Amino acid sequence: MKLMVIRVAGVLFMLGGVFLYALLAEVDTVSCDRATDVCVVTRGATLRGSTQSFAVADLTGAELETEAPQNRRSKTVNSRVVLQTKKGPVAFMQWFTNVAPGEMAEQVAAVNRYAATPSTARLDLQHSERVGGLVGGGVLLLGGLGLVVSSVLLKPILSRAP
Repeated sequence: MKLMVIRVAGVLFMLGGVFLYALLAEVDTVSCDRATDVCVVTRGATLRGSTQSFAVADLTGAELETEAPQNRRSKTVNSRVVLQTKKGPVAFMQWFTNVAPGEMAEQVAAVNRYAATPSTARLDLQHSERVGGLVGGGVLLLGGLGLVVSSVLLKPILSRAP
């Protein structure tokens, strides 16, 4: 009976790991095409996501939006790329992060160049936030796998106990 509880707990941990990855892993994209006069921002994840579109003519640039540190001792600054339009800001990334600040600065520069250069036909950007989901989901998945494997390995030992 104890082994069955351990196995069920292991399976639940593994399912939780897959669910956590699906919840946290995200790929955000921006695609602008002057020929169709449409910019599409997709903030996508397996379990949730959103799409927003606006006219290319409304795009005025981009900037890094920063979030205040969570506490006074923290020196970590989290940022995200925000597109500036004539109708207001449009977040390219759903979450603030301190991962890949160089990539985000390049994305801001690419959007600003695109907005300032009408002869550029397309803009395509992508930002992947799969690491957090992979780490969190992977820890649960491996923990669950460890429980299942240990219950299989412990079966001969526990079956001999009086």
